[in-house]
Amino acid sequence: MVKSLKLIFVANLLVLLWLPQVHANYLRITGVTPNQTAGTVTFGLQWQNSWRTNYPPFNWDAAWVFVKFRECGVDPNTEWTHGIINLGASTLPATLESTTRTGTAGIDPDNLGVMLRRTSVGKFNDASAHSITLRVTNMLPAGTDMDIKVFGIEMVFIPEGAFFVGDGVNTSTYGNFFPAQRIDTPSGQTLTSSTSSSLPNVTIPATFPNGYGAFYIMKYEISHGQYAEFLNTLPSSAENPRNVRNTGGTSFRHALMDNGTAPTKFYSNYPDRALNYLGWADLLAYLDWAALRPYTELEYEKACRGAMPPVPGEYSWGNTTIVEGLTYSNTVPAENGSETLLEPTSNCNYINNNFVGGVGASGPTRVGIFARNSLATTRTLSGATYYGVLDMTGNLWEYVVLATVNGIADFNGALGDGYINPTTGHHNVVGWPDPTVALVNYNSRSGIRGGSWGDSDLSQLSTSNRYYSRFGYNIRENSVGGRGAR
Repeated sequence: MVKSLKLIFVANLLVLLWLPQVHANYLRITGVTPNQTAGTVTFGLQWQNSWRTNYPPFNWDAAWVFVKFRECGVDPNTEWTHGIINLGASTLPATLESTTRTGTAGIDPDNLGVMLRRTSVGKFNDASAHSITLRVTNMLPAGTDMDIKVFGIEMVFIPEGAFFVGDGVNTSTYGNFFPAQRIDTPSGQTLTSSTSSSLPNVTIPATFPNGYGAFYIMKYEISHGQYAEFLNTLPSSAENPRNVRNTGGTSFRHALMDNGTAPTKFYSNYPDRALNYLGWADLLAYLDWAALRPYTELEYEKACRGAMPPVPGEYSWGNTTIVEGLTYSNTVPAENGSETLLEPTSNCNYINNNFVGGVGASGPTRVGIFARNSLATTRTLSGATYYGVLDMTGNLWEYVVLATVNGIADFNGALGDGYINPTTGHHNVVGWPDPTVALVNYNSRSGIRGGSWGDSDLSQLSTSNRYYSRFGYNIRENSVGGRGAR
């Protein structure tokens, strides 16, 4: 008997058109049905308010879809197999097409998933699911009982092109900031550090993702629901080192639970809430498992600012207007994924001492909560970046790969392979930072950007602030989460 499992990744998504139009929506995967004789899996993908533009910023949203499976009844230490996709033998609806990580039609050479975007230009609101059949070349043969899951993560395409890093603000709270300077080549460019910096200038090598090249980035921070499903497909030996509940408990709106019954040992009653207490090692493992990668602090600024000139002290929506959200709408049950914050011009979760309504006091909100169903919505009102990425300012600090540590930029931008070390729970990608390096020696290669729900120093929330991107950072804290790229 085949056990076919449905997985919903990230509810309450949004859309951005230019001039920006931001609306709440969701990505849903349903009706997962494998055919082991044919080596295929068929499922429905419902995707409301997705979009694609043919005018600035010439981008779109997309769904990163991948497959994992495991034989039933095996030792729980057995890894799930990551599906290898044959796009040519798959069947996509005419309304969707697959793209590579650079945005061209097709599939990346690793064949570890499909990045689906709209075939046509426009905004789309699907009342019913699209039927998709993927050919999985390494699927278990007919007659073998298996569990199978199809995952979907919504992404945003960031086109190739020049951009500014740094906004030119020189204040004591900025630490070792980058003076405003333009990145206008894929490689070989020297970044100038501030004159007060203890860090030297750095020449970015050709292999380091400096933001000029095209890439995809997750539209939202990793949610409780996403991380729970990650843990539910790990071999049991890797669960404990990646179980962030061991650190977070139930404090600061952390809602990951680990007392369920397999195959859903891990779950959350608030799956859309951004996941805090995420450590550097946890993030890298999740991204390796999902065949994504960490993104760099230069890509962070590109995803926020886009092709626009820098504004001193700007937030990810391009100006210095910031309004706190504190009052939850009434939903039954509370925080069911459709909740909003009632302050009409609120665009950020910061300085949060206590929410009114909702479940829990201080901590992260659900992802994309500031997306609004209004044609008048702007980047400022929705807290959206130039390209339509959400929550890049506030809610949770996000891990980034540092552009300079002791004058070195050594991350190669390799993609995850769908597997982690089954014993240690660490990533296994050559060329990624070592997640075991201690904070104090400044070589973990990780910093954090964007600020969080707990920050009262608003300069730390600004796009170009490097206060915590001056040195290694790899601690599980109530204000830190993350997202990935491809």
